[in-house]
Amino acid sequence: MLFFFVFIKMFSSDLSYGQSYERRLLNYFEHDSYEFSVGYFPDWDVKLIKNNIESFFEVKADRLAHRTGNIAIEIECSGRPSGLTTTKADFYAIFVTNEKDDKLYVIHVETLKEKIKNCRLVYGGDGKRARMALLRVDDIKEYLWRDDGRNSN
Repeated sequence: MLFFFVFIKMFSSDLSYGQSYERRLLNYFEHDSYEFSVGYFPDWDVKLIKNNIESFFEVKADRLAHRTGNIAIEIECSGRPSGLTTTKADFYAIFVTNEKDDKLYVIHVETLKEKIKNCRLVYGGDGKRARMALLRVDDIKEYLWRDDGRNSN
């Protein structure tokens, strides 16, 4: 029973941390309006609307990537598809975080699915129930986003 309470506390903490980056995403893109998803397992995290065009984002903040050089992309949880395999978002917005600064990578979902095909798979997070592809940060460096709203390449 103690494990369950610890798990819920960690999940809530991680959820709150991730939601802070969903709000931070708004600073990187011009938009007329926005919407945050509701619930624990939504189809997308953030919807931005500019000139009546909707763009949907899955937002991830990876705290270890700056040390390991890998971004963990969830593809399954408890043996069922999740994360990248089930998102309805158009783009993944991946924040590589550390104490000094954050780097934002924005990549189209279909491109990310192609990039992870040959990645090493590991289990972790959520009581080691999540299956994740380890994507090298160097493999998506061309998707580094700049604050002025233009891609860095």
